[in-house]
Amino acid sequence: MNDHEPTTTARTGFFPLVSGEVVEMQQCGTMAVLARGDVTLTQGGAQLLLAGGDLTVNQGGGRVIASKGNVSIHQGCALLAGGAKVEAHESWVGIVLGGHVDLTNSRVLLGPVPTLAMGAAIGVAAALTHRLLNRSKA
Repeated sequence: MNDHEPTTTARTGFFPLVSGEVVEMQQCGTMAVLARGDVTLTQGGAQLLLAGGDLTVNQGGGRVIASKGNVSIHQGCALLAGGAKVEAHESWVGIVLGGHVDLTNSRVLLGPVPTLAMGAAIGVAAALTHRLLNRSKA
């Protein structure tokens, strides 16, 4: 984090939307977090967390956690986590998409390779279904 970037800080409560250059949240919840830089969430939750920098979750979670930088989840959970590098320590993640995935005492339902395979299979099935439905109309 650059010391010259303004930081948006949210503490204790619920906030519909939290946005800023750098976002720090503690003991609160939100529907969405949008940041151009880093995001740190401690003991809270969000439906959507998007960061242009690194994203860190400590004892919290979110449905979708995505970052251009690294994602680090400590004692938390996410339905979908994606970033250049995804680290999960004592956490649960449904689907992980990342160039490098590091898990320590964590559970993941689908890693990067199975997720891509599943996406390809769904794409092929959708294309075949579309083709069959259009053929029956002709």
